[in-house]
Amino acid sequence: MIDNIKKKIAVMSLMFVSVAAISNAWANDVTTISFEVVNDTSSALIMNSSSWDRSLAAPGYFDVGPLSEHSFAANYSTNFTYPSKKPRYLRETLSYTNGEQECTYSVVLKVVQSFGVFSPTLSATREVYAASTGTKEAHCYAEVVEYDDSSPFDFSVEYRIS
Repeated sequence: MIDNIKKKIAVMSLMFVSVAAISNAWANDVTTISFEVVNDTSSALIMNSSSWDRSLAAPGYFDVGPLSEHSFAANYSTNFTYPSKKPRYLRETLSYTNGEQECTYSVVLKVVQSFGVFSPTLSATREVYAASTGTKEAHCYAEVVEYDDSSPFDFSVEYRIS
């Protein structure tokens, strides 16, 4: 009888610890996307659009000189660990222009939850897109170059124009 009570207390303690850990994980995470923009042209690239308030950065901070590259990171408030039966998405679109050439780059992070016995299991997929959107054709390229498959799912992308 006493052994049975001890087992029930142990199971209840384990459940309490699991629930506490899950509730702490439900707090908003910060997912970081690191961008490397490579300019293989002989003219400067100017960031034309993004979802950020670029006025907070020094003028020209996001621009890329001719035949060079520039790296920067952006942090996004996410809540991928909060219980959800629907997939959650993080999307970002940037465009760079070089005279009449323009490349528009998009990245999508999709996080899906499956519910386990003690905690949900998260899985992530990432997709990148590059398109020439200027009046003059440009060669635009995008690739995920590094990623973390655990929450908050930080990753790095390379965008290239030539």
